[in-house]
Amino acid sequence: MANPEVERNLEAYRRVKGDLDSLYPKGEFVVFAGGALTTHTQRFEDIEERLRLGGWNPRQCVVIRVGDEEESGDILGSSIGP
Repeated sequence: MANPEVERNLEAYRRVKGDLDSLYPKGEFVVFAGGALTTHTQRFEDIEERLRLGGWNPRQCVVIRVGDEEESGDILGSSIGP
């Protein structure tokens, strides 16, 4: 069964995915947590700290690299955190 919070974040991504290329540079990481786009960064290594500072569970976030938005079911966020 899918995690409801991950599904919520995927839906938030789907709502804005057509605009990401015009809003962020190619290669930028955008992060969805709590059902919204919460942060972005050029360095993947910065994501976990930003999420923890915001009180978000890194295992429930959705991380997309702008320019690589193909939805393959592989959520970059699954490699973040313990």
